[in-house]
Amino acid sequence: MAAGNVETSSRVADLVLEAFGHALGQGTMNNLTLGNDQFTYYETLGGGQGACADADGPSAVHVAMSNTLNTPVEALELEFPLRAVEYALRRGSGGAGRRRGGDGVVRELEALAEMRYSLITERRRHAPPAPTVASRAPGVGTYSTARRSPPRRPERCTPATDFESRHQEVVDMAGLERVAFVGLGIMGGPMARNLGEAGFELSVYTRTRENAERFAAEHRARAAATPAEAAEGADAFITMVPDAPQVEEVLFGDHGAAAVLSDGALVVDMSTTSPTASRAIAERLSRATSSRRQSRARSPRPRTAR
Repeated sequence: MAAGNVETSSRVADLVLEAFGHALGQGTMNNLTLGNDQFTYYETLGGGQGACADADGPSAVHVAMSNTLNTPVEALELEFPLRAVEYALRRGSGGAGRRRGGDGVVRELEALAEMRYSLITERRRHAPPAPTVASRAPGVGTYSTARRSPPRRPERCTPATDFESRHQEVVDMAGLERVAFVGLGIMGGPMARNLGEAGFELSVYTRTRENAERFAAEHRARAAATPAEAAEGADAFITMVPDAPQVEEVLFGDHGAAAVLSDGALVVDMSTTSPTASRAIAERLSRATSSRRQSRARSPRPRTAR
C-alpha cells in the first residue's frame, strides 16, 4: 500500500461520512516533496472540511488526520532555496449552501534552484462527490500547476552558523552496524523493525519498559533501560518522539544519550520538530560533544612503570 497513512485513510473517512449523509472534506493531505542532490523538503497542505447541520466547515485544516506542523514561511525560506509567493485562503472554494463548506488554500512556492517535485494528492484527479443533502453544494476541488521561473541573479548569503551545511555531509549507511532507536510508537515501531530486518544490530528504548522488552523479544533487539544505555557503542542514534522537548530530554536529560555517544556517531531526529528547534538541538549536541572531548584530553593519563 502506498500513502496509506495520508491518502487511504482519507478515503476511509470519506466512506464513513458519505454513509451517514454528511458532506466530505478535501479528502487528501496534499503531499508535496521538493528537492535535488543538496536537499529534500516535504510538506502536507490543509484544505476545507464539509459543513454539518449546525455549522460551517472549518477552512485550511487537515480534515482526516495529520501529524505535521505548519512550517512558518520565514523558516522555509531561510532553510531551503524556496520563496513563498502566496499562502492564502482560496475564498469560496468550499461550496455554497445553508451551511458553507470550509475553504481550501492557495500555496504558491517559487523554486530558486533547479529541483524536482512530486505530489501525492488523489483529489486533483477525482473531485469529492456531490453531497446527498440538497442544501449543500460541492466544493471546487483542488489543482496544481508548475511553471519555470525566469533566471535570477545568484545571491550570496552568510551562513547562519559556523557549522558545515547539511548538503556537505555524506553519510555512508553501509558502514553502520549498531543502531540505537528511541521511540517505539505507531511510526517509530515499524521503522525500528525495518532496521532490525535489514541486519543492523539494534538497541531500543521507549518510556514504557515493557513495550521495549516486548519489541526486543519479537525482533531480536536489545531493550535498554535508559537512552544512554541504548546509545552506548552505537554508530547511529535515531529518535522518533513527539516534539523538541522530548528530543532534548532523550539527549540531554538524566541518563541522556549525549553523554555517551561515540565520536562520529550519526544522530538522526525523525520527530515533528521545527527547523529552529532542530538547529538549536544540533548546536547544543555539538557543544556537548566538544566539551566531552576536551574533558578527556585534560584527564591525566596513567603512567607506566619502568
